[in-house]
Amino acid sequence: MDGMCRCPEGHGIKSMDTVTCVQVLDSPCSEIALCSDPSKKRYKFDLFSIPFYDTTTPTNVVYKSHYCNVENICKCAPGYKRSSNGSGCQPLYGSHCTSSQDCRGDSSIYTEGYRCTANVCECNSNFYSYLDYNDYREDTSSPTPGWYHVNVYTCRPIIGKECLFGGSDLADGAECRHTDTLQYNTNYYPTTLTMQCISGVEENGRCKEILGSDCSQFGETCKLVENAECNQIKVCTCKQGFWQNGDACFKYTGTDVATASVC
Repeated sequence: MDGMCRCPEGHGIKSMDTVTCVQVLDSPCSEIALCSDPSKKRYKFDLFSIPFYDTTTPTNVVYKSHYCNVENICKCAPGYKRSSNGSGCQPLYGSHCTSSQDCRGDSSIYTEGYRCTANVCECNSNFYSYLDYNDYREDTSSPTPGWYHVNVYTCRPIIGKECLFGGSDLADGAECRHTDTLQYNTNYYPTTLTMQCISGVEENGRCKEILGSDCSQFGETCKLVENAECNQIKVCTCKQGFWQNGDACFKYTGTDVATASVC
């Protein structure tokens, strides 16, 4: 249209030394210049590692739709799904759906965070809508074309969110707690309150106890409980010489003999 060569939709450059067009999504991150949205104006600025400045868009826009997963493959980030043609990523929150399966993206992170209600993806119970970033999108089809401000939301677990005692945001098995201990000889807590699991850790918006859980994939998880280990059948258990009480391991003492025989 403007007499300039451009990469096809969803394609970026391979590297600064090899200026050929490659598909961004599903490519190894080591084989593309950036795991990012090539359609955004910021893309070319990030390529050259220079500050982003444009009179039509703010300087603080940070796009979060793409990320490199644990296999180092460029995918749609948590909270985003493939666009209809598969070349880009769009927010799950507020997107059209016919079932909750439509409210799932590339990432397994927060997969339980969305549900389909009245044909719109919204946050599930134990999750809340989090302002991910402020986007500025160009609309050339409206009677008044230009750049428009759009808030982009994702669904995050209520567990880990700042909270207030007696607040309305509640999660199963969690409570509002201070993140740090009381400072010595004062009545002052230095940090804010957050929703924390009473026992266990957060998984898909709920609190899950570690002891007794499967550790076949992530054996290090068991170490979150002191004196626990991943046993031979890949289940988190207390180490030899320790006994389980809830989601904690306690050392046997002489008075624990009767209890130990019951266990």
